Amino acid sequence: MSLRHTSCARQVSVLAATCALFAVSGHAATLYWDGETNLDWNTASNWSTASNATTPNPTTAPTAADDVVFNITGLNVGPQVTTAQNIAANSLTFNGNGGLAYRISSNSGTSRQFLLGAGGVTVNSGSGQVNLGNTSATVRFGITASQTWTNHSTSNIVLQNSGGAANTGTDAVTLTVSNTSSGQTTFNNALQNGTEGRVLTLVVNSSGSGATNLSNTANHTFSGGTVVERGLLISNSQVIGLGGVNLSATASHTATLRIHSVNAVANNFTSSGAATGTNVLEFTQTSGTLDGNITLNRNLNVGVRLTGATGVVFNGNITGTADLIKGLYQNGNSGLLTIAGHATHSGDTVINNGAFTLADSGSFTFYIGANGVNNRITGTTASLATFDGTFNFDFTNASLVDGNSWSIVSLSNRSFGSGFEVAGFNKAGDGLWTHANGFSFSESTGLLTYSVIPEPSAVAALAGLGVLGFAALRRRRVRG
Repeated sequence: MSLRHTSCARQVSVLAATCALFAVSGHAATLYWDGETNLDWNTASNWSTASNATTPNPTTAPTAADDVVFNITGLNVGPQVTTAQNIAANSLTFNGNGGLAYRISSNSGTSRQFLLGAGGVTVNSGSGQVNLGNTSATVRFGITASQTWTNHSTSNIVLQNSGGAANTGTDAVTLTVSNTSSGQTTFNNALQNGTEGRVLTLVVNSSGSGATNLSNTANHTFSGGTVVERGLLISNSQVIGLGGVNLSATASHTATLRIHSVNAVANNFTSSGAATGTNVLEFTQTSGTLDGNITLNRNLNVGVRLTGATGVVFNGNITGTADLIKGLYQNGNSGLLTIAGHATHSGDTVINNGAFTLADSGSFTFYIGANGVNNRITGTTASLATFDGTFNFDFTNASLVDGNSWSIVSLSNRSFGSGFEVAGFNKAGDGLWTHANGFSFSESTGLLTYSVIPEPSAVAALAGLGVLGFAALRRRRVRG
């Protein structure tokens, strides 16, 4: 082949590739629904390329590159969009149009896949409820790229069927939920990873009062973790995904996780975020159990509902540097919180409302420093604290000056049960625990104190002098 023919072939090849590229990118469009109810997504005539007219129609129904809007201006019909095939879009936008409700569902009686791109879901103010999927025939929503679902309305977004990361591909994706008004976003079925390995992370960042809800019947198996940065996440399930849960409030905002389950929750929890943020963990049932560990990088506020004698039990370990604060439950009540694991965090434990118990299996570690410097158990005078577990004292940095003292339990309404003990100390009676190195802890005062003890040789010398003195006195008496 001649050089000229080779050059021409290359030009044709480049031109073909360029044309193909423009064909793909040129296909991306914003398409507006102009059909009525119970019509097929896959029929091109049910769509328009104009926002205010039923024509012109696109050449094809929406595909993965297209942004989809419901409805064209002036179409006051809440469409029940159906599909008998797998469908896709880059984004879904639902406009107000007088509070119309929307549904995207399968009409084939079999499960279908809806692949959703980076544009996510937007429900604008004035919209009615948006139902993604239905109960009779499933449409699984597969997320192909990290995206945000934003609800600006007072109505709800409801994912009726299972969803999560797309079953194709292996790139990790993040689903961020942002409720900016009172409308909620609810996942009625399982949130999952993709079958080929794509991992899903759930993030809640809501400026409005609308909650994000995880259903109580769903087996949420996504493993990328759950992060609450702002707003309210309500979990009615004992499985909040298979990853950790991070309450990570952004600056000046509150991040709240409300657990509405009597079953044991196995997730590990972390409290982190901005110094000016507030992290809240609430339990709404009369009883509950948290088996996972808690890491306190920022203060964590815990609320327990005031009904039932059992309350909530923390079986896991508590580590970190910040405070654990037991406060009011969201309706103004506060029930019993029991620590049954090992609390080794160096921050304080603050009991501001309700009852608190250290179970027989539980323990607290206190880090003793300079005079009066230590972590402690403190709170309001009305709070009741009962201790049946173990106190551990870390004297690594303790200031050994005669008369130094440290407030360990400053709650005036406190009691120590028969199972209570101080590790390494001996009980001397009347609630006093003593240690051979000069420390003593008093149950009645809640204070740890230090006093200088003479060296063993000095004690022996004094004892010898005492014996000798007694002997000399006896000789004097005999002689006399």
